[in-house]
Amino acid sequence: MRLTTSWTITQEFVQHFPGSKELQTYLAEYLIRVVCLCRQILLYSKRSPAVLLATSLFSSFEAEFLPLQQELDQWGLLIEKKFASLTTKTVLDAQTDISKGNRRLSRLILSNLKHQALLKEQALLESQQRLLSSLSPNQEAFETIFRRERKRGNCSWLLTNPDYKAWRSAKSSLLFVTGHLGSGKTVGLANIAADLTRKTGGCAFFFCKQDDEHTLTRGNIIGSIIHQLVYNNLGSCHWDVLEDGCRLPVGPFTVNAALRLLPTLLPRDRGYFIVMDGLEDCPPRERAETAQTLLDLHSTFSISLCISKRSDSVTFRTIADSFANAHSVSLNDETRDSEMQDYIKTEVQRRNLLRSQPFGADVVSHIVEQLDIGAQGMYVKLHLPALVSSY
Repeated sequence: MRLTTSWTITQEFVQHFPGSKELQTYLAEYLIRVVCLCRQILLYSKRSPAVLLATSLFSSFEAEFLPLQQELDQWGLLIEKKFASLTTKTVLDAQTDISKGNRRLSRLILSNLKHQALLKEQALLESQQRLLSSLSPNQEAFETIFRRERKRGNCSWLLTNPDYKAWRSAKSSLLFVTGHLGSGKTVGLANIAADLTRKTGGCAFFFCKQDDEHTLTRGNIIGSIIHQLVYNNLGSCHWDVLEDGCRLPVGPFTVNAALRLLPTLLPRDRGYFIVMDGLEDCPPRERAETAQTLLDLHSTFSISLCISKRSDSVTFRTIADSFANAHSVSLNDETRDSEMQDYIKTEVQRRNLLRSQPFGADVVSHIVEQLDIGAQGMYVKLHLPALVSSY
């Protein structure tokens, strides 16, 4: 009975690992002992009664079969140990496979998350670009005007002026740069825009040109200004407003649509600079509506506005009344006159060297003197080609 139970258990152990050669060998050895035991039992049962009686007197049944039983127990124990070892290895391998599977799954999930984040970032970049293009389709042309004006001269005296420095340091303030026609207001404001960009991280600017109708409309002016306000603050804008199915127009934004979007997109806890030149050259209706829109922006955000105007102009009285903190810088300044004289001298000498037959020093000095006296700081750039041609 004991042998039958032991054999059944041992057989079940081996059946769990049919691929283990070592376990199959142990089973073969075990079966050999079972056959030997059965053979010995059969021989024992065939003995005569007299022999059986004699045997029982000198040795017991267990003593005769004990060695084979012990061998069976030893091989059965080896089978159990091997089975336990294989079972442990199988469990560990399964755990390893599960761990590898989990790592692969984690990598897959992480890769998918990175892919989703990349797609989201790409979609955001496309939305940003589409928004900027919609706000101001002609932005490159408008910025070209600024770069051209910036190259026409430096206004170091203006950038060190106490009123300008006070305006730049204050929040939500107004600065008027005044001067007569041709006095260099545009060049001055181009230098201010460059100074603000360098020292404050960016400003929005616009230069209206009387001979370019695209620069004289409220839609283009405000669209360009909003474009720059957004572009200069790409990293801090609330771009989540472009999510949740917010659709951007295929073509240009209307000014009103852009103004409705801006308060939810642009942070309100910081100050912004706007530099506006040549607004007086716009048609009256465009000028009035643009000025009102600038005031609307000022009421929503902390806007510091720099605007050029003629010395005798009263066009921007409404704007002046809307700012509690206002400053003014006049281009009719002795320091500016000295800078203009240096500019005239340098430019005349430069143009004279380009002539096939340069003027003498006396002629150059006379041209500089007469240009300084006659032009009085007005339209110097226009007088130079006529007085000092390249022929």
